[in-house]
Amino acid sequence: MIEERPIATSKEYISTIVWEDHFQIENIGCEPKRKMLAVVDSKVKWLWKKAGADISKIPVFYFDQPSENLKSFKTVQSVLKFLFKNEADRGSVLVAVGGGVTLDVAGFAASIFKRGIEWIAVPTTLLAQVDASVGGKTAINYPAGKNSIGTFYPPSKVIISPDCANTWTDVHKLEGRAEMFKIFVCFDHEAKDQLVADPNESTLTNRSIEIKAKVVDCDPWENHLRAALNYGHTIGHALELELGMAHGLSVALGIRIENAVANRMGIMKKRRMKQIESELDGLGFPIRSEWPAFENLLPYLRQDKKNVRGDIMLCLPDGETPWLIEPRDPRTKVSEEILKSVYESYISSTSRA
Repeated sequence: MIEERPIATSKEYISTIVWEDHFQIENIGCEPKRKMLAVVDSKVKWLWKKAGADISKIPVFYFDQPSENLKSFKTVQSVLKFLFKNEADRGSVLVAVGGGVTLDVAGFAASIFKRGIEWIAVPTTLLAQVDASVGGKTAINYPAGKNSIGTFYPPSKVIISPDCANTWTDVHKLEGRAEMFKIFVCFDHEAKDQLVADPNESTLTNRSIEIKAKVVDCDPWENHLRAALNYGHTIGHALELELGMAHGLSVALGIRIENAVANRMGIMKKRRMKQIESELDGLGFPIRSEWPAFENLLPYLRQDKKNVRGDIMLCLPDGETPWLIEPRDPRTKVSEEILKSVYESYISSTSRA
């Protein structure tokens, strides 16, 4: 069964979201004469190989053990070489099957190959389904910051299938739930409460995707509201790069610390901050016993993509009233002095706990 759900109106920026019980290459809808190529995470090679009888005719570039280290110019160059070797042209279609790393690299390569070719995303992790596959951001990392080099280049279609759900580890599930929790704190508190009560409720995945698509439709170039989707990410990305942590786990830590910043600045009440802390604990997100020095994080904070004219900007909800999906800038200027003070106070309190 295939179910298409048009969940936004700006087709220039929002992909068509398709839910399939089982991913089948024949359902992509590619014209017979167009060359199709694929970039596939080797961990889900089994999913690709059972996607159709003629799958062997499609050239495939396999990612072995995708990690944040593969989000580099070197990897993109390898994908481009693969496209040239297999004589891809402007009419070709690149199918990306895998998690966020696979989608980011393949999407970025598609955006620059011969000034851009069509690509289709098949996210195979919960994190990729609710985050990387929606909104058209493609990126690679650079020593100065995570996802600091990239393009806005949405796939023409996103195919979401439950086939891989049974292979997800607890960490895979937590990573996806971190992004869902982030979205719900900002835009839908009823869905947040449902997530806390039943993290396995599958309809919440669809709700998270729906909200993100509407936010992107409101602000495709991240000039204002879309920055809200980076709640928890300013400090989270810095921790991720400094410690090599899983993305979702670092975002959950970022949410905790950024809420403490919001409390210090009078934006979030202490009662609400403590409630969100408790909810993250209940969902199973760990707190570190050892933390890096603030000075180690500062270079990443200064390079964050939300910053304006040299000022560090955080997205700080109050946790009381969900933001409406309408043009508005959710960013708040935060001084380095406040960030340092709150961070050191927070990690001191967790070390004593």
